[in-house]
Amino acid sequence: LVNSAVAFAVVDAAKAKIDAGAAGRDLGEQLAAVREAAQRMQDIVADLRRFARPNPTAPGRTDVNQAIDAALKLTGHELRLRAQVVRDLQATRPVLAGEGQLTQVLVNLLMNAAQALPEGRANAHQIGVRSWDAPTGVAVAVSDTGSGIPAGIVDRIFEPFFTTKAPSASAGTGLGLSICHGMITSLGGTIEVSSPPGAGTTFTVTLPAVGADAAGPSVARLLTPPMVPAPRPPGDRPRVLLIDDEPAIRSVLEQLLVEDYDVVVAESGRAAIALFEVDQAFAAIVCDMT
Repeated sequence: LVNSAVAFAVVDAAKAKIDAGAAGRDLGEQLAAVREAAQRMQDIVADLRRFARPNPTAPGRTDVNQAIDAALKLTGHELRLRAQVVRDLQATRPVLAGEGQLTQVLVNLLMNAAQALPEGRANAHQIGVRSWDAPTGVAVAVSDTGSGIPAGIVDRIFEPFFTTKAPSASAGTGLGLSICHGMITSLGGTIEVSSPPGAGTTFTVTLPAVGADAAGPSVARLLTPPMVPAPRPPGDRPRVLLIDDEPAIRSVLEQLLVEDYDVVVAESGRAAIALFEVDQAFAAIVCDMT
């Protein structure tokens, strides 16, 4: 993120000089497009960091509306294919939670809402996101206009490994809502579901506002730092398989990873599969999905 700020300054300076001469206008427009793409990249990376690497020290004062904005950015591509998103963010009080943790919960709820709707009929459906100051704290509701959850199974929706999705490689494990339930209850909050037959589904998360008297874990326990893994012995470097069809991106990612990992590069999905069939000793696979 710091390096991108330096890059922006360099691009701006070059563009200013180019704009001074008419012959350089085309190149100036291209540099402007590069800068816009870099800004979008910076925003995406910041959102991903909040999502994937919550503050390691403890939950703190969190604005639920900021967490909602981050979750909507991370799921925007999927949501646009299936529904019109309607936002009504009225909450004004902060809650005691990790922003990354709360964003993770909201991403899961938004993806579930999207997957409850058919792809390609975005104008016919809505996904609503609301926040408001409730008597018991701060509430956030995620709703969809899908067919809802059958009455006979709605009480099991937070059970581990329980899922209503068809069996497939992309359907998930049925752990998402269970993990969300565990996260929210560990913060002294609640997560509830309402799904009248044929009238869609609404998940409502309520968290204690900062300073509010509410039942739940003590602040002292919430502020206890998590256990930190023991340092890795020297020379014990995990191997990572990196897959990307764009040479420039592949090169940059390899440079970022090679400091801490042994990186094996594949130029395509087919090349990666061929490689993986003879060598499966990888700690992680990094690939471009879309």
